[in-house]
This record gives sequence, C-alpha cells and structure tokens, in this order.
Amino acid sequence: MDLPDILPPPRRPSNVSENAQWLSGEGAGSWFDFAPVDTVDCVYIQRYSDVGILECASLFRSDAPLHLETPFQITYPSHCQKVTVVQQGKRIQLKAIKNETLAR
Repeated sequence: MDLPDILPPPRRPSNVSENAQWLSGEGAGSWFDFAPVDTVDCVYIQRYSDVGILECASLFRSDAPLHLETPFQITYPSHCQKVTVVQQGKRIQLKAIKNETLAR
C-alpha cells in the first residue's frame, strides 16, 4: 500500500533488532519487532518509535498460523492493540492479549 508523503525508514537504532520491520505512515512510523513464544498461536511484539523508544510490548494471539521463519510483511492497520501482517498472500490479524508497560 503506497501512501502519499510517507516517511522512508530511518536509520535503525542500535537497540532495535535487525529483524524488526519498519511501518511507514504519514508523518510518523514505527519499528515492529516479532519474537517467538512457547504458545503456538502467539507471538511477542515490541513496537519502537523511529528513534528507538519502546512504545508498547505485548503478547499477541494470531487468527491464523504465523511462521516467523517464513518471510512476512507488516501492513495496516497495526498499532499497540492490533497488528496485521501478510504472509504468503494471506492477511493475518494479531490481537494483544497481555500488555506490558510503555517506554522503559
């Protein structure tokens, strides 16, 4: 999805994982970092600002299998309560089930 005047990815802050994906928006954007957990249908996601400030972190439950070892692309809508990705042409929704404190 191309939006007018979206921000290009900034230089990745040193505290943001090399695996994190940048999601651009108009006037803002965020880094999303995905990490596996022991529960099959869940993933741990941290969202960082463009300069590396932790904005939110949560355990998310997906509505379909998400395989972190297989390429996927974050897309809209994505925020601290819901994250959307596309993997192998399938749109997958993830919803926050356990929020953690903001910005350490």
